[in-house]
Amino acid sequence: MLARLKEAGILNADAPTVTGRTIGEHADEAVETDGQPVVRPLSDPIKPTGGFAILRGNVAPEGCVVKLSGHERRRHVGPARVFDGEEAAMAAVLGHEIKAGDVVVIRGEGPAGGPGMREMLSVTAAIVGEGIGEDVALITDGRFSGASRGFMVAHVAAAARSQRSTMAMSSRSTRTPAGWTWRCPRRR
Repeated sequence: MLARLKEAGILNADAPTVTGRTIGEHADEAVETDGQPVVRPLSDPIKPTGGFAILRGNVAPEGCVVKLSGHERRRHVGPARVFDGEEAAMAAVLGHEIKAGDVVVIRGEGPAGGPGMREMLSVTAAIVGEGIGEDVALITDGRFSGASRGFMVAHVAAAARSQRSTMAMSSRSTRTPAGWTWRCPRRR
């Protein structure tokens, strides 16, 4: 990776590292076996965009991560179904309360909330199991993993417990009439 960044001219090769050597020196140590490129050059990507994007806006004033891989959707508009914690969201999914088009918002799972910043794999798997995975979006201040599926926005900052976050909105209601629109970067 470092060698590819250096080749592209976007690595600050003179930056020192904890080893006492520069990052450029470490990049120069990379060895690639002929015919086995491990990291593709920027000039020859597998896809025109990466699997993640960083978004900022009214829901995430300090940013969030949207997962772009595993689905082709770049836009979702729908009613927000707001839940305080993963368990409440899971109960709603299993109780068939989540419908196609909904935006499932799980707050209180970020660093200021739930224990250990849990990932939302169980909820996304349940949504897929209900057959609505292609029609529901999920937003959380928690995290997701590579195994999570569907339109996911996570690591929302400021965390929902912060007064700076729109996720901290009014309180205990489980439904809000507002529809949030996320426009992800278009492919170039």
